[in-house]
Amino acid sequence: MKASASGLKADDFKLEGNDQFKIGHYAQAITCYSQALKLNASDETCYCNRSAALLKLARYEDALQDANKCIELKPSWAKGHYRAGTALVGLRKTQDAIRCLETALSLDPANEEVARRLQLLREPRPRVDSTHCTKCRTVMKQKMACSRCLKTFYCGAECQRSHWPTHKPDCHKAGE
Repeated sequence: MKASASGLKADDFKLEGNDQFKIGHYAQAITCYSQALKLNASDETCYCNRSAALLKLARYEDALQDANKCIELKPSWAKGHYRAGTALVGLRKTQDAIRCLETALSLDPANEEVARRLQLLREPRPRVDSTHCTKCRTVMKQKMACSRCLKTFYCGAECQRSHWPTHKPDCHKAGE
């Protein structure tokens, strides 16, 4: 295993990234995973984890790139396909997301989260006022759907994060 100039190994950076992710420091987690990938560019787990952190920051294009790299390195791992599907949901590419999630479910048929996501994407959604942000009510130039229920819209990640405590109970009901 390669080590950095400071003597740290790729696994050290990956573990630190995991710790940062767990406490909600997603930007720091991304930095750690990036350092790990500089030392070991073939670690599919690092790409997958960095994709998850990027998703938390609503950086869907970057998250999709990392998910695709994860899939390239380990096509039989459901989690890479799940991350790609989640990023595609954020990019509002529903049909592509469904295909990725179907692949994830075929690789891991017992995964209830993937099955729930797929069900939500396939359900017809009621028309809602998707021109105004749910949190701040401003007219949205670019809208972002809640990636869990796909029924609530925000003008950006900040509004989505701050509205989560209010939206969370309804969001879970939508998936049941």
